Amino acid sequence: MHIKLKVGDIDYKVSSNNHKKIMEFASMFFDPEIKVEEIGRVHIYLSDDACDKMSVKEIQAVKEYCQAANISDFQTYEEPRAVSVSMSGEDINGMNSVQSGLQDLIQKFTNKPKIVA
Repeated sequence: MHIKLKVGDIDYKVSSNNHKKIMEFASMFFDPEIKVEEIGRVHIYLSDDACDKMSVKEIQAVKEYCQAANISDFQTYEEPRAVSVSMSGEDINGMNSVQSGLQDLIQKFTNKPKIVA
Protein backbone atom coordinates (compact mmCIF):
# COMPACT_ATOMS: atom_id res chain seq x y z
CA MET A 1 0.00 0.00 0.00
CA HIS A 2 1.15 3.55 -0.63
CA ILE A 3 -0.14 7.08 -0.30
CA LYS A 4 0.88 10.27 -2.03
CA LEU A 5 1.69 12.85 0.64
CA LYS A 6 1.88 16.51 -0.34
CA VAL A 7 3.44 18.90 2.14
CA GLY A 8 3.50 22.43 0.79
CA ASP A 9 4.57 22.13 -2.85
CA ILE A 10 6.48 18.85 -2.52
CA ASP A 11 5.00 15.40 -3.20
CA TYR A 12 6.21 12.29 -1.39
CA LYS A 13 5.38 8.61 -1.83
CA VAL A 14 4.93 6.85 1.50
CA SER A 15 4.68 3.07 1.25
CA SER A 16 4.59 -0.01 3.44
CA ASN A 17 3.31 -3.56 3.28
CA ASN A 18 1.69 -2.90 6.65
CA HIS A 19 -1.55 -1.00 5.87
CA LYS A 20 -2.07 -0.21 9.55
CA LYS A 21 1.30 1.58 9.79
CA ILE A 22 0.49 3.72 6.74
CA MET A 23 -2.84 4.74 8.26
CA GLU A 24 -1.18 5.55 11.62
CA PHE A 25 1.42 7.65 9.83
CA ALA A 26 -1.18 9.50 7.77
CA SER A 27 -3.42 10.19 10.77
CA MET A 28 -0.59 12.04 12.56
CA PHE A 29 -0.66 14.81 9.93
CA PHE A 30 -4.32 15.52 10.68
CA ASP A 31 -4.14 15.19 14.47
CA PRO A 32 -5.19 18.55 15.98
CA GLU A 33 -2.43 18.21 18.61
CA ILE A 34 0.28 18.10 15.91
CA LYS A 35 1.17 21.20 13.91
CA VAL A 36 3.18 20.96 10.67
CA GLU A 37 4.89 24.17 9.59
CA GLU A 38 7.50 25.03 7.01
CA ILE A 39 10.62 26.78 8.26
CA GLY A 40 11.20 29.72 5.95
CA ARG A 41 14.43 31.64 5.69
CA VAL A 42 14.00 35.41 5.45
CA HIS A 43 16.77 37.66 4.14
CA ILE A 44 17.21 41.26 5.22
CA TYR A 45 19.05 43.35 2.65
CA LEU A 46 18.80 46.45 0.52
CA SER A 47 17.60 45.47 -2.93
CA ASP A 48 18.07 47.68 -5.99
CA ASP A 49 14.32 48.36 -5.98
CA ALA A 50 14.44 49.50 -2.36
CA CYS A 51 17.43 51.74 -3.01
CA ASP A 52 15.59 53.37 -5.93
CA LYS A 53 12.82 54.40 -3.51
CA MET A 54 15.19 55.78 -0.86
CA SER A 55 17.02 59.07 -0.62
CA VAL A 56 20.81 59.22 -0.30
CA LYS A 57 20.32 60.31 3.34
CA GLU A 58 18.14 57.24 4.06
CA ILE A 59 20.65 54.87 2.44
CA GLN A 60 23.40 56.50 4.50
CA ALA A 61 21.32 55.96 7.67
CA VAL A 62 21.07 52.23 6.86
CA LYS A 63 24.83 52.08 6.22
CA GLU A 64 25.56 53.80 9.54
CA TYR A 65 23.20 51.44 11.38
CA CYS A 66 25.05 48.44 9.89
CA GLN A 67 28.42 49.88 10.85
CA ALA A 68 27.28 50.60 14.43
CA ALA A 69 25.86 47.06 14.78
CA ASN A 70 28.93 45.41 13.15
CA ILE A 71 26.79 44.03 10.33
CA SER A 72 29.04 43.24 7.38
CA ASP A 73 26.97 40.68 5.47
CA PHE A 74 23.39 39.77 4.58
CA GLN A 75 21.20 39.06 7.57
CA THR A 76 18.86 36.07 7.70
CA TYR A 77 16.47 34.59 10.19
CA GLU A 78 13.99 31.72 10.23
CA GLU A 79 10.27 31.87 10.77
CA PRO A 80 7.56 29.21 10.77
CA ARG A 81 5.00 29.39 7.96
CA ALA A 82 1.70 27.61 7.60
CA VAL A 83 1.86 24.73 5.15
CA SER A 84 -0.88 22.71 3.50
CA VAL A 85 -0.88 18.92 3.87
CA SER A 86 -2.89 16.57 1.68
CA MET A 87 -2.91 12.88 0.89
CA SER A 88 -4.30 10.65 -1.81
CA GLY A 89 -4.11 7.07 -2.96
CA GLU A 90 -3.20 8.08 -6.52
CA ASP A 91 -0.35 6.22 -8.16
CA ILE A 92 2.76 8.17 -9.11
CA ASN A 93 3.17 9.23 -12.72
CA GLY A 94 6.16 7.05 -13.58
CA MET A 95 8.32 7.21 -16.69
CA ASN A 96 6.79 5.65 -19.81
CA SER A 97 8.67 3.92 -22.61
CA VAL A 98 8.70 6.99 -24.91
CA GLN A 99 10.19 9.14 -22.14
CA SER A 100 12.75 6.44 -21.37
CA GLY A 101 13.78 6.33 -25.03
CA LEU A 102 14.14 10.12 -25.13
CA GLN A 103 16.24 10.11 -21.95
CA ASP A 104 18.48 7.35 -23.33
CA LEU A 105 18.96 9.24 -26.61
CA ILE A 106 19.91 12.47 -24.83
CA GLN A 107 22.35 10.61 -22.56
CA LYS A 108 23.89 8.87 -25.58
CA PHE A 109 24.52 12.20 -27.33
CA THR A 110 25.77 14.05 -24.26
CA ASN A 111 28.02 11.29 -22.88
CA LYS A 112 30.00 10.37 -26.00
CA PRO A 113 33.77 10.16 -25.60
CA LYS A 114 35.74 13.27 -26.50
CA ILE A 115 38.09 12.98 -29.45
CA VAL A 116 41.59 14.13 -28.60
CA ALA A 117 43.65 15.48 -31.49
